[in-house]
Amino acid sequence: MMKSIIVVCGAILLACSKQSAANEEPVKTGTQVNASPFTLSIVPPDCEDQPKNGNRVIDAEMASQFYVVLTNTSDKPVTIFKDGCPWGYYNLSFEAVTSEGKTVKLEKSQYEDWNDTNIYTFCIPSGGSYVFVVRFTEKWNNLQEASSTYKPAMLKAVYEQKKNEKDWKNRVWIGRVESKPELFLIFRTHHP
Repeated sequence: MMKSIIVVCGAILLACSKQSAANEEPVKTGTQVNASPFTLSIVPPDCEDQPKNGNRVIDAEMASQFYVVLTNTSDKPVTIFKDGCPWGYYNLSFEAVTSEGKTVKLEKSQYEDWNDTNIYTFCIPSGGSYVFVVRFTEKWNNLQEASSTYKPAMLKAVYEQKKNEKDWKNRVWIGRVESKPELFLIFRTHHP
């Protein structure tokens, strides 16, 4: 009798703990929910003069290239729109917090000439990555507000796929992931 009471009490406690765990919200790290299949990171350019005065430099003046790496950390393949089509072109952006504390969103300028409206997707395998090659040129809005000759900014990359009419047909991932903010000098000697 006593043994059956203990078993019943144990079963009730187990059921309650499972129900409690099911009601909890996912744990967030930064602004990324742990359920996101991705991590995002900025890889600075490989320059002889890196770092400059202790800062990592992205030379917007010379349009030096750097990379943003989107890595699939899930155990399943995940599909995204490639940045060479209208549905993926605007998905990568940046947020910079200047030394004055101003937040500036760097995003690609409106691209008017989409002659090719084909849909290009890329399936990132488990543990695999998609690498964006980035050059801060005039095609990036608000670059002059985030860049400086001498003052670094906290920079983070943002990859966001918003819901649209093409995503359900192509089964692409919908969501947002951000890189860890890091200190960069977005270097420009000439400001318009």
